[in-house]
Amino acid sequence: MPSSFFHANERMCALTFMAWNDRLLTGIEAVDTDHRKLVEILNRLYGGMQSGLGREVLDDLFDELLDYTQYHFAREERLFERYDYPLALEHAFAHAKMAKWCTEARADFKRGELPGPSLQVLSYLKDWLFDHIMETDKRFAEYVAARKKY
Repeated sequence: MPSSFFHANERMCALTFMAWNDRLLTGIEAVDTDHRKLVEILNRLYGGMQSGLGREVLDDLFDELLDYTQYHFAREERLFERYDYPLALEHAFAHAKMAKWCTEARADFKRGELPGPSLQVLSYLKDWLFDHIMETDKRFAEYVAARKKY
């Protein structure tokens, strides 16, 4: 691989778009691991955009982000079943709406209707992820924590 790729990759890792902090912890290890991974991929995608990486690399990073999002949603939804979460349908509906939005954004990008994953798209994803963790996922985590006490 050309050395320019490695230098661009180093710059990608140095740029932070969404900072991880302990406020984002839910206390559910699998969920927290997934959230950290989503933040890491989002930051790599942002770094790639800022570093001027080509469309193909950005396409791969965007796919990785969206694919991991789907994986995470499925894992969370299995946990809803495991803990018989009463707000599972509402939470899963929020996931479905975001998955639909992501699928449409990915399709627009692949058809060339978007020049790439834009700052506007990444900002929307970041804000949605932050709000979803802080509200919806933490509500689920509180429910799980209360159930584990019995």
